Amino acid sequence: MDCNKHPSKIPITIFIPTYNCEKYIHQTLTALLQNINGKNYQVSELIVIDSFSVDSTREIIANFIKEVSKKGLEVKFLSTPIKIIGYVRNLGIKCSTNEFILMIDCDTIISRQYIEKLVEEIRKSEYTGIVRGYILYKRHKKISPLMMLLLTLENYARHLFFHAIRRTATNYAHIGGEGILCRKSLILRAGNFNPHLSASEDVELARRLIKMGYKVLILPIIAYEPAKHFESLKKWIYWIASYSLRSKSVSLDSSSIRGFMPILKHMFIQSVKLTIIHRNLFYAYSFLYFLLKNIIAHGVKNAIK
Repeated sequence: MDCNKHPSKIPITIFIPTYNCEKYIHQTLTALLQNINGKNYQVSELIVIDSFSVDSTREIIANFIKEVSKKGLEVKFLSTPIKIIGYVRNLGIKCSTNEFILMIDCDTIISRQYIEKLVEEIRKSEYTGIVRGYILYKRHKKISPLMMLLLTLENYARHLFFHAIRRTATNYAHIGGEGILCRKSLILRAGNFNPHLSASEDVELARRLIKMGYKVLILPIIAYEPAKHFESLKKWIYWIASYSLRSKSVSLDSSSIRGFMPILKHMFIQSVKLTIIHRNLFYAYSFLYFLLKNIIAHGVKNAIK
């Protein structure tokens, strides 16, 4: 069945897992409230599952619920003592009454156009299980010149990286769980998220979907997160270390992403082109930064295999 035969708005569920996110959750919820109605979708349900936060996260969410109750948006606010993200995502899917579920992190800022593009793409084929854009970091407080440099290089590198993915692979399993639109029936058919994974649960599920013949797509659209990893060099190093551990928790075979070398090759070519066209050395520097980050996280052999 071709989903394009049904151009009317579809109801979607937005699911947000939370834990100690008082610094960011209000901004995320405010952006969500401004985008509950789009050209091809209507947010009919919001599910927030909190893993027993010990800061003011729960109070902020409770106040938000009072505000949105006037707009006819159904909100389910649940709690669980379990902090394993794979388990929490499955709980959100179970509670959803809609076929399409948009999963965002507690600090992800999305736009109406972002959601519309995801909905447009996932409705093209009933074999598409997950679609997402790519995430850029947005400075939210004063940071040092060194960290501002690293933040700028990270965003340039992400631009090159996702452009390369679009050119080299239709299905790319190594996705993040923030800002993804899922088709519930296919997620259930694939066996749901692994409830025992505290990290890379999104990557592991995407691999299973691809192996079953379904699509996992990344679109050239942008959502934002605060640049919390770039507030200090210590936090940046910790982020790189955790990135390494997350990647090692799920072993990615080359067939899942059709090899990493084609992506590196295209990133290099694109960085040279854009450096010449825009006369901006940040494109070239960002490619070197991307290589350095992966070498630090995975070692030389794994970074370029």
